[in-house]
Parts: sequence; structure tokens; C-alpha cells
Amino acid sequence: MMWWMSLIRRFSRDAAVVFVVSLAARVVAVAVTATTDLNPYSGGDTEAFARAAAAGAQSLLAGRVPPFRILDVHEVWGALLAPLWLLPGPNRLYGQIWIAFLGAAAVRNVYIVGRRLHSPSAGALAAAPIAAFPSLLFVHSTILREAFVLYCLTALARIHFAPEDWLGRWSRYGVSAVVLVLLFLPRWENAPVYALVIAVAIVTSRRVRGANSRLVAGGIGGVGLAVAVAGFRWGRSRLDWLATIRRRRAHGRTAYLEGIYPDTVPKAIAFSGIGAAYFLFSPFPWMVSTASDFVVMVEGTITLGYTVASVRGARVAAEESFSGVAALVVGLLAGAILYGLANANVGTVVRQRQMMTWVVFLLGAVGVADAVTCRRAGEGDIE
Repeated sequence: MMWWMSLIRRFSRDAAVVFVVSLAARVVAVAVTATTDLNPYSGGDTEAFARAAAAGAQSLLAGRVPPFRILDVHEVWGALLAPLWLLPGPNRLYGQIWIAFLGAAAVRNVYIVGRRLHSPSAGALAAAPIAAFPSLLFVHSTILREAFVLYCLTALARIHFAPEDWLGRWSRYGVSAVVLVLLFLPRWENAPVYALVIAVAIVTSRRVRGANSRLVAGGIGGVGLAVAVAGFRWGRSRLDWLATIRRRRAHGRTAYLEGIYPDTVPKAIAFSGIGAAYFLFSPFPWMVSTASDFVVMVEGTITLGYTVASVRGARVAAEESFSGVAALVVGLLAGAILYGLANANVGTVVRQRQMMTWVVFLLGAVGVADAVTCRRAGEGDIE
């Protein structure tokens, strides 16, 4: 019994180390962001969010509810940040440290899920890119909302794959519902993706065999058909919205595929694969013109390697949780396609794709760790 308790303590300590190292890297990035102009994400939306947070704090001081129009992301995120602007001192710095904390907690979540699906080595491999990619460090050292969304998504994965002992079945449902509401507030446009993921998780909640497997396949097909029909009816107007966003973002040095606007269903279907690839892996070598471009290209290349390994990893992880892996894969594909249609700028892509690439790192890490384990086992048999 003592060895089992020792093992639990060791794993808990590993998760704590992952969190501390990730937080330390982000605190360094916060210092760089606060004292230099090296962080390309320290301007733009951060200024609008800071103004909205200050306005929200003033409303709270006056005894009023902060402005909170649900479709106005600046007001919504500013209202969520407003309590930090009530504190004396450098409010934005408080916000940056809070976001850094959430980013580090997200890394820890991914480590714990990877450890649960396969092994501590899989958890470490899954957490490493999220913990160390320069682009994520820079994004997580600002008051942007991406780290918050990443934390909520990885928290949902942890609740499903590696729940705490004190969380019963209905408690998990309740906590998940609260997290989903928090996810919706700063990224309401992701609601169709969240709905699709939940539907897939429900349909595949039991891995059945034999004749009953046809029921599961039929259920998945039915969900897909319903989404396709709804998407076709709802999609025509929304495609115009996505095309408008794409036109707005197709400018600047890091813009790509300018002039391509998939504003009809056939165009969107034809472009979906290309758009998703650019969203997940750009910049490609032919797009590199500066040292920072090269760094991000290396990140994209590493992500591509994890993607190849994720084919094996998804199969291995599905043995542990078929419904969870199915939901993750569908969410990854749907999110990459949606954001691939709307984006035409590497700078924006690098910020937003962390909402999806953590799934690639998780499944890819399981695939790599499993391959190494099988190879070592084979070498042991030979000896």
C-alpha cells in the first residue's frame, strides 16, 4: 500500500512542477511585455479591453452593473476583468499575472489528462509545447482572453477524463455547465462547435459492439446530417459574416491568401481544408520573412508532427474513453474549419489556434508515448 501512496504523491508533485515551471515562464514573459515593446500582442485589443475593464470598475464603484452586451466582446471581457481594476496599483499588471496563472493552470490540466490517458511521459509531451511555445507565452502575458478560453476547455477535458474523486456524476455535469457558460461569454461564436461536441459525446457515450455498433454509427450520421442541414440553412447568412471578417483581417505583412472569400456553401466546402491547414500550421516556409516568422514556423512544424502522431494517439486514447476522444476530434476539426474560413492573417491565427492545438498536442503525445512504449517492449522481448 505504501508504494501506491508514494506513486500518487510523485504524480501529484509532477503536476505541481508542470504548473510552477509554466507559470514561471509566463511571469518572465509578463516582465518582458511590461518593460519592452517585443510582444506583438501587447497592443490592439488589449487597449480596448483595458478601457472596458476600467469603465466596468467605475460602474461597480458607482453601484451599477458594468456594461455587458453579450455580443460585444470588449464589454463582456472588460466586465470579467473589472474587479482587478478595483485594486490599487498597476491594474493591467494584475490582469497579466492572472492570465499567466490561467495559462499555467491550462498546461497542468493537459498534463493531467495526458497522464490519465496513457502515462506521465505522454502528459509531459502534451504539456511541453503549450508551456514553452513563444507565441503562447506572449499571448498569455497580456490581458487577451485566449488563456481564459484555453483554461476552460482543458478544465472540461480534465473533468471528463480525469475527474477529482470528490466530483460525483451530477457534480461533474453541474461544474461542466458552469464552465460552458463561462466559455460562451468571451467566445459566443464558438457555440455551434460546443453544441456539436456535446452531441457527439452524448451519441458516443457508450462504446458498443456487434449489431449495436450500427446504432452508434447511425446516431453519429444522424447528428452529422442534422448539423449539415442546419448549417446549410443557417450557413448562407453566416458565410457572409465569415467572409466579412476574413476581408477585415486580410491585411498587413502576415496576411495570406488575400482575395479568397468563401461566401457560398460550395466555396466554403472547397476551401475548408486549405483554410484549416493554414489556421493550424502557418506560416509555411514560403511565408517566412523575419526571425519571428521563423520561430512561429518552427511551432507550426512541431504542431504538424504532433498531428501525424495524433492518428495513433486517438486510437490508443479511444480505448480509455471513446466518447471523449470522438468529441475532441470533432471539436478540433469543426473549430479549425470555422476559424480557417474566417482568418487570413498569421498574427490572428497564432492567437486563436491555441483553442484547438492543445487537442493535437494531447493526442499526438499519447501516440508518441505509446510508440516508444511498444518499441521498448519489443526490444525487451528480443533480449
